[in-house]
Amino acid sequence: MQVRTNNVPLIQNCQWVGEVIGSEGHWYSYLFYNNDVLVRGAINDIKNKAHQIDANTVVLLSPHYFKTSATLVGTAYHCPSH
Repeated sequence: MQVRTNNVPLIQNCQWVGEVIGSEGHWYSYLFYNNDVLVRGAINDIKNKAHQIDANTVVLLSPHYFKTSATLVGTAYHCPSH
């Protein structure tokens, strides 16, 4: 599974599968977790959701960071293996 922040020329031969959202954290999370832990959790969540729709590549759109959580929005693609 690849998670990228840019899409050229990565997705030229790929099939669009859908949109995916990954998030981690709750209103109390900042008491226990650093932002890097929240972002890593959001990345794992978006990878899991992409896998569920048979995508192997995600191109991230602008991330949304909050003090208590992290949310990632991306477009999912199924790309040929190299």
